[in-house]
Amino acid sequence: MKYPVLSLSLVFGLALPTPAQITPDPTLGAENSTLQLTAPNQLQINGGAIRGANLFHSFEQFSILE
Repeated sequence: MKYPVLSLSLVFGLALPTPAQITPDPTLGAENSTLQLTAPNQLQINGGAIRGANLFHSFEQFSILE
């Protein structure tokens, strides 16, 4: 089965880096998420609260620019 070109372009478009505005909030107390700049225009999200096999992060703002 052949896939339409549009589908392939959407898949490749999602793989491109996208700038985001991320602001952690203090709702997790001592288990807050922290942000670390690892490269130009690249953030690593650290910390968070572990509950069983799940990892939770809480953000005041998490938006992807248009």
